[in-house]
Amino acid sequence: MKKITAILLALCLVFSLTACSSGETSESTESAAATTEKSAAESVSASADTPADTTAAPESTEEVHETISPAVPYPDGDDFYEFDCSKDLDEKGYYKAFQPEDHVKLPESLELTIPYDVHTPSQEKIDAAIMEIVDSFGTVEQITNRAVADGDTINIDYVGTLEGKEFQGGSTGGYGTTVTVGVTNYVDDFLQKLIGHMPGETFDIDIKFPEDYSNADLAGKDTVFNVTINYIAGETILPEINDAFVKENLSSKYGWTTAEEMNKSITDDLAAEAVQDYIYDYLINNSTVTEVPQEMIDYMQNYFIYYHSYVAASYQTTLPVLIANYGFTSMADMLADYDNDIRVACQEELVMQSAGKLLNVDLTGEDLEAYFMAELGRTDYSLYEENFGLPYVKKMVLSWKVVQLLKEQATLLPQ
Repeated sequence: MKKITAILLALCLVFSLTACSSGETSESTESAAATTEKSAAESVSASADTPADTTAAPESTEEVHETISPAVPYPDGDDFYEFDCSKDLDEKGYYKAFQPEDHVKLPESLELTIPYDVHTPSQEKIDAAIMEIVDSFGTVEQITNRAVADGDTINIDYVGTLEGKEFQGGSTGGYGTTVTVGVTNYVDDFLQKLIGHMPGETFDIDIKFPEDYSNADLAGKDTVFNVTINYIAGETILPEINDAFVKENLSSKYGWTTAEEMNKSITDDLAAEAVQDYIYDYLINNSTVTEVPQEMIDYMQNYFIYYHSYVAASYQTTLPVLIANYGFTSMADMLADYDNDIRVACQEELVMQSAGKLLNVDLTGEDLEAYFMAELGRTDYSLYEENFGLPYVKKMVLSWKVVQLLKEQATLLPQ
């Protein structure tokens, strides 16, 4: 779903990662974490010992705008910020402090007509979705009969030594790594020095680390890397997509036993997703938010800090370290940078909560199970209810339910 649903779901996903890493009872889940989580992983976990350059954290804004309300009592320096996600919500998942419909003018009609090209995915989209699944079963052509050229994707092994001794993080360990000459960024033109060498060849190259390199033990030092070029990567050879392939490789995960079943399932999923996005966009783009209540902004700011506490914990670090790795001097600085995103998320949620009130949405246990099955592949949401409260879980699911109700009464236009 769209922005607000993704934001609300993100905490549950990050919580799953944190719970799993700390040994709590939780099923494993794929991380659908937001872009900020990815940058956290890169900045917190990146090794300083490999020959690759590390990307600097973004610079903080020059002017710091104090955006934290007195209702957001975050003391800078706290390792983890506790926040009760359900205390400001009623038992149905709506905000207690205000009526969303008092701040939103919804479209005159919620009886939608869905254009044919929305609810009928093109063959191009279907083929692309199939390729996303099948691509992982492809095998890369290994070219060994010509020399490495600029722009080649190659698989290599290397061992780095400083004064004749291997140093930590300077070796592939014999597992090989795939890089692209002219694209992958290694120090001292590491990859360019491989141009002209043949696959199967083993040789030494001299690498000088920059004076300002992040690892002081290597900064400014001359090192030697013993490199083996395993192969040049050619085209990916995909398997033939037939009933035998589907049954052998995709049945256990997706339940498909024939290529026809796969095609129909993917087509139906693309259609459903497109219709849901169309309905969500229709509501957001054709509604008017007169104002965002301060209580909602306060809630979202508290939630923002709480969410990033879990992001930090999932990478086994602390919130102050995470803030610094993002390039911000304080949480107020970080909130100022994300202020527009928070307000947009508030506006979208106001619209969806207002529509929920108009449609008399009162979520049942079956609704919650259906949502968690659709988004996480399981019906059990007890872990999230226990940790965040049932009102928060309902708030998270409310937008999804609104879209489902509008989808049920929508008219699909013919071609």
